[in-house]
Amino acid sequence: MKTVIFDFNGTLFWDSPYHNEAFLEQVRLHSGDVALKARQITVQDIREHIMGRTNDQIMRYIFGENITDAQVDALAREKEALYREICADKTCFAPGAEELFAALKNAGITYGIATSAPAENIDFYYAHMDMEKWFPRRNVVFADGTLRGKPAPDIFVKAMDILGGTPEDTAIFEDSAAGLMAAEASGAALVVAVDAGDLPPYAEGRFPIITDFRQALPLLGL
Repeated sequence: MKTVIFDFNGTLFWDSPYHNEAFLEQVRLHSGDVALKARQITVQDIREHIMGRTNDQIMRYIFGENITDAQVDALAREKEALYREICADKTCFAPGAEELFAALKNAGITYGIATSAPAENIDFYYAHMDMEKWFPRRNVVFADGTLRGKPAPDIFVKAMDILGGTPEDTAIFEDSAAGLMAAEASGAALVVAVDAGDLPPYAEGRFPIITDFRQALPLLGL
């Protein structure tokens, strides 16, 4: 492999419980809102219909397709602010991730991030994690509103272009069903499912599964 692309949320940062808490709190906050009728959601709904998707897709799923773009933006900002408040003192890379970064760097393999997170969250991660040591900003592709959300492969295709990779020499690490579908659709030579304890059934039997990034070393020939 010449190029490695990581999803971030639920993959490099095992933060799904914090997102779940933020979504459930947002629905609670709007439970009595006559103008914005939030769908009552469960953690299973979040896992199946929300994780890996863009905030535009998510807010229209929760609050309905007829909400305006301005409402989508405001609701997305509200949810992400709740999320950042919840996990501000809980940020850390997933088990074995930094060992894998070091091995990739030593082997001269180009690597980066492709995430559905918005710009504000990227800033938050750089402020609260040791991101700059491993990821130059130019190697991070995020949801800027110009790309279709997962399961469309757009964000991975763009990351390959930025990192100088081709599908034939790229490995992608993902955790959500939508993300794994997007990785498959990108044509990547290797797709690895990361199990932080809530791996979707879609991954079973389709991909190598790891629970620690040190397990990825032999998959990448390192």
